[in-house]
Amino acid sequence: MKKTLVFFGGLFIIGLFLIVFYPLFTPLSNSLKQEKSDNSNSSLNSPADNKRNLVYVVKEYNGNIAIFEENSDVPFKVTDIRLCELPEGDKKLLSKGIPASSSQELNCILEDYCS
Repeated sequence: MKKTLVFFGGLFIIGLFLIVFYPLFTPLSNSLKQEKSDNSNSSLNSPADNKRNLVYVVKEYNGNIAIFEENSDVPFKVTDIRLCELPEGDKKLLSKGIPASSSQELNCILEDYCS
């Protein structure tokens, strides 16, 4: 009986975690996938344009973690992750900005702060 309760309790916690955090990444993932397909479908780009990789920067914005495109002062995505809930070391890293050279790297960085 106790094992059954622990098992279903664990499932409940996992389900709750997915309900809370899944919406944070769904719009980001969809926009990054769309951006990737837009770049791969445009055959009119010059070779210089193809060599340029878009770099994202994860940093603090109005007390939350936000994602910026390279050299932009305006975030294109602001998460619900509050900086006040993070350790001091993470706050220092985010004040400087953490670069991500791909959408996969960006998602890994964000997942680290959500767990």
